[in-house]
Amino acid sequence: MKTISEVRKLPEDKGLESMASAHFGNVPFFAFIELENKQVRNVYVKVNRAARIARKRGIGAAQFLVDEKVDVVLAGGMGEGPFHLLRDNLIQICVLPERVELKEGIRLFNENKLERMAIPFEMNGTNDK
Repeated sequence: MKTISEVRKLPEDKGLESMASAHFGNVPFFAFIELENKQVRNVYVKVNRAARIARKRGIGAAQFLVDEKVDVVLAGGMGEGPFHLLRDNLIQICVLPERVELKEGIRLFNENKLERMAIPFEMNGTNDK
């Protein structure tokens, strides 16, 4: 059985009912979901310390996820630096719809309905997907 650590960006900690934020590096929390046979085994939340730094928040957040040894990141979008750092560390990045609760994101992931992020893009419209 393979356990997948799935990371979801959060503007606030409401567990599985939390909504995603479109700002990868600026979010105050990340939710970590451990899946086994497509079932949630464990959910925990950690503070994104990179959200407090002045520059390169996305790189700091991506390095945090690398250090946490995640396998998959569910994200609405991200810039080039974090995208390449995660991909260089063999972390799969899946694109979430703009507004979705964590539990819905997990369902979409388990049903293979999320597109893999092929190029970096921002949800706020600064880059075209």
